Amino acid sequence: MPRLPLARLRRLHIATDCALVSLGWLGAYGIRRALDPVLGIPINPFRPYVEALPLVVVPWVATCWLFGIYRGSRMRTLVDEFQALLRGSALGLLVTLTRWQAIHLLPPDWYYLVLTGHGRSEEHTSELQS
Repeated sequence: MPRLPLARLRRLHIATDCALVSLGWLGAYGIRRALDPVLGIPINPFRPYVEALPLVVVPWVATCWLFGIYRGSRMRTLVDEFQALLRGSALGLLVTLTRWQAIHLLPPDWYYLVLTGHGRSEEHTSELQS
C-alpha cells in the first residue's frame, strides 16, 4: 500500500478533527434536546448552533496547530506527543474553568485581557484593578 504524502496526511488530520468537533458539538445539542422533557427547560433552536460551528471549530484547529498537535511525529517520541496533547487539553480546560461560574477563576475583564493579550499597559491594568 503506497504511503500518503505528509502534507496530505496533515490536511486529512485537520479535516477529520473538524468533522469530529462538529459532530461532538451537534451531538451535544442532540443530547440536550433529548433531555428537554426531563429538564423542563427548552433548548434554543438548532440554527444558531449550526451558525456557531465556525466559532467552535476554528479556535479548536488553531489551538491544536499552535500546540503542535498537527506536526509530524517522525522525529518525536511518544512522550513529546503526549505532552502536546496534554498542553492542548490543559488550555481548553483552563479556558472552560475560567468562565465556569462555580469556579470562576477570573472576572470577565481579566478573562478577555488574558485571552487576547490586549490592554497590557499599566493604565489599563490599573483601571481593571479599581
